[in-house]
Order: sequence, then structure tokens, then C-alpha cells
Amino acid sequence: MHGVISTLKTNCKDCYKCLRSCPVKAIKVVAGHAQVVPERCIGDAECVRVCPQRAKVVREDLPLVQRWLDRGERVIVSLAPSFAGCLDWDLETITEKLMEKKIAAVEETAVGAALVARAHHKLPAGPWLTSACPAVVKLVEIYFPHLVSYLAPIVSPMIAHGRLIKSRDKDTKVVFVGPCVAKKAELGEEGLESAVDAALTFEELREWLDEPDFSQLTVNDMEETAKWGEQAARKFPLDGGQLAAIGQCEFEEGLAISGIKECLEFLQHFDAEAAPRFTELLACRGGCIAGPLSTVKSFWQAKKRLEAYSQRPLVIEEEDVDLSRSYQPKPVSDKEPTEAELDEILERMGKYTIADELNCGACGYNSCREKAKAVFNGMAEVQMCIPNMRSRAESLANLVLSSTPNGIIVTDNDLTILDLNPQAEKMFSATSSRMKGKPLELLLDPVYFIQAIEENKPVQGQVSYEGLVTHQYIFKVPKHRIVVGIFTDITEQIEQKREMEKLRRETVGRAQEVIQQQMRVAQEIAGLLGETTAQTKLLLTKLIEIIGQGGE
Repeated sequence: MHGVISTLKTNCKDCYKCLRSCPVKAIKVVAGHAQVVPERCIGDAECVRVCPQRAKVVREDLPLVQRWLDRGERVIVSLAPSFAGCLDWDLETITEKLMEKKIAAVEETAVGAALVARAHHKLPAGPWLTSACPAVVKLVEIYFPHLVSYLAPIVSPMIAHGRLIKSRDKDTKVVFVGPCVAKKAELGEEGLESAVDAALTFEELREWLDEPDFSQLTVNDMEETAKWGEQAARKFPLDGGQLAAIGQCEFEEGLAISGIKECLEFLQHFDAEAAPRFTELLACRGGCIAGPLSTVKSFWQAKKRLEAYSQRPLVIEEEDVDLSRSYQPKPVSDKEPTEAELDEILERMGKYTIADELNCGACGYNSCREKAKAVFNGMAEVQMCIPNMRSRAESLANLVLSSTPNGIIVTDNDLTILDLNPQAEKMFSATSSRMKGKPLELLLDPVYFIQAIEENKPVQGQVSYEGLVTHQYIFKVPKHRIVVGIFTDITEQIEQKREMEKLRRETVGRAQEVIQQQMRVAQEIAGLLGETTAQTKLLLTKLIEIIGQGGE
């Protein structure tokens, strides 16, 4: 199964829809991305069908086929009988278009189906589980290994036809074309790898022939049919079709089951003594024509067309081809956690009591404990629990809202109050329980909320509300049709600012008084200094005169 179905990580959006749809939980979630585990996958491709983001992609074999043709190799197409129901083309039209692509020949896989039906005719007494559906074979080998011995030791029609073609020319490349994804994995199974070289889906066929829609082509008369095949063999793609083919070989006792869930139920309660000689198991409900990549627009119309096509008589000669195969049990070995380990994982998932285990299935697992076991085995992540993550997100949001020092008011576009956080309750002397559903104007002047709505841009600034001074930031959230107001109480800062301004004015006034006083003192000192200086000058002058006279 390696490489058949892969994930485009950029497209994977944590929806877990593929995991919910996978009947065997062969999906591993790593860093939020859902990846197919080849060792667990049965190839039913339900994950491909349901993925809303087209993140699951199927391996394309078309480039490989094109390289063979470019090198001039001989390529024969084995066309699944479901084409008659799934495509609006007849065999002649398909053959003509493929030969234009240098395909050597187009043959019907129904030839292999006829050989397989004949081989079942030769089996000893059962009970036998038919082996035409590779998804069912994988289901038994991996998840019901104890039932492997009941699988009919006969190859599928695709492998039978491939071996037949190779028996004529071993160097021929055989390309199967049908609606099944599991066929891409089957051709690589041990012991089967040399029969068919590539497998294309009908979607790849449409891409190859460059036809945007099969229905745009003209449907030719189907009277001219294939060269080989017994008519009932063409019913293999229908629920009960293989039993019908085996019935042509004189066996009528059998049970037909289609749909992977129905197959699982049957295998879970398999009773060899009560089982019929042949049980036909098909993974796709209704048969191959209803497969995930069948391109069928109307199942009932497709079934009617295929049944009509299968009525045309065809004869096949006895062919000496080895149709045998063997099977190997491939059980998945999961570890079983202890109760303590399980409880620890459940607690990490937010499941502290039985009541916390909602078993909602949103993560893809049927129960919280089943998911916890998957976490233990590395198949799932704790964060996949959507209710828990939502609860955590809400708790974190509530924690932020309740602990923030800012007041927060949320209204709808009609200015009806939706919520207030505790700080807003304190700021505006109101309670959230009483104000929810009430008009905003009962709490405060809505003028700025209205401005934010009308101008469709944030409104911010300083606003006073009856002794409360706030810096507010009001904005719309168009996606959710709400308006949010964030209020920061700056009343104390404003009061402090006023006190500082008062102190500044008082300080400036006092400084001016001191300066004036100092000026007066300086002037007085200057006056005194002037008088003293004059007296000193007079005295010194007189002293000089006396000294001068004494020298004569």
C-alpha cells in the first residue's frame, strides 16, 4: 500500500473527516495532518472520497505509462467490465481513442473474471471468501488474520487477465483501467507483481484522453463487443456478480455482501459451519461501479447499463494460466496501555471523570478511550479532542477577559449588550447578567459605538463618564457582526496629572517669590557695599596724603 494514497499537508485542515470515515482507522495524525498508514490501509479510498479539501491524493500511474509509450514499448490495456456502467463510451470508442495514444490493444478484464469463475468451480468444499476485491483481501490479512485460510486461493480478475496477456508475450506492459484504488496496491503484492504493470483509474483515463466529461461523448451502439469472456463474468463489478458467474458453473449456493461496514460485521461474526460455500465480499456498497473513483452519476442507471451489456453472449476458450495465489497474515500490533497510562492520557485530554468522556466521535474515534489508546500507540494527538480544545480555548479566553485590567463591552450591530467582563462591571457599576440583552444606552452614551459602526473603523480617545475617565478603543468585528469596546480607567492618572500641575504652579510661584526676595537682598547688599567702598576710598586717600607729606 506504500505510496498509493498520500496527504497534501498544505490542504489538510484538521477536520478529521477522513479518520471518521476510515473503517479501520488507518489514519495517523502528525502535527495536525492526517496521514495514511500503508501497513494499516486496505485501499478502499473512502478517505479520498470524503476529504472536503482534496488533501488525499491517489498515486498516478499515467506518467509511467506515457514513458513506456514514448520509448515504443508494447502496451495492452485491460479494461475493467465496470466501464460499461461507469463510462458513456462503448468498447469500440475506447479502443479507438487509446490506440491513437499508441496502445497496442484493448482487452476486457472480464476475460480474467471468466477464468476466475471457472477456477472457483474447481475448488473443494468451502466455506470460501471470494478474493476478487483487493480491499477485502487486505481487510482479512490485516484485521482478521485468523480467517486468511478461508480466502479462496485464486487471483483477482485483474491479475488473471494480466497473467493471460503475459503468457502470450512476457515483454508486454499490461495496464489495468478501472474504478478501484486498491488495484494500484494489489499489483505490487508479493507473488502478483509481474502480472500487471500499472493501474489507472477512470479519472486518469479521462485526463489521458483529454475529455472533461465522459457524458459529452456520443454513446455508440454496443452490439459489437469484446472477443473474449463469458457474459456473466461482466457482472463481477455488481453486488452478487461473481456469484452469478460461479452460478453459471452450476453453483447457486452463496451469499453476496457489499459495503465495507457490512463486510466488517460479517467477518466479526464469521461462523465457518453456518457460512455458505461461497461468500462474495465487496468493499464498495453496490459493487465496483459505486467505488470512490468510479465517476458514476447515477448508480442505478450504471447498473442497468452494465447488466444490459453483460447479456451479450461471449465465449472464451479454455486457457492454461496459473490462477493460484497465497496469503500472509499481516496483523497490526498495537500496544495495550495500562489503566494508569490510559487515565493519564485521558486527563491530558481533559477527561477527569466518566462524565467528561463525551464519546462524540468528532476526532474520528468512536469513544474517548479508543482515542486515548490511539494516542498511546502514536496514531493520534491529544489536541484532536475538539470539545476539550474548545473548552480550553473558552477557558483561556475567559481567563484573559476576567483578569485583564481593562473593561470590555461587547454588543451586536444593533448595540444590544452581549457581554461585559468583570472590570467593565466595576467601572460602570453594572452586572453582566442584568445588562445582557439590554440596550447599550442604559449603560453609557453609545455615540462612539455608533461612530465605529458608521465609519467602519476603530474609534479611540479619552472620554469621561460621570467621574470615570477612560481611554477607549472601539472597533467592529464584521465577520461576527459584533462591536467591541475596550476601556482603560485613567481616572487616577488624570487626577495625578492634575495634582502635578497644581504642584508645578505652586512651585513656580514660590520660586518667583524667592527670586524677588533674593533680588531685594542683593540690592540692599549692593547699596551697603557702595557706601562702604566710598568711605574706604576716602580714608585711603587721606592716608596716602599723610604718608606723602611725611616723606618731605
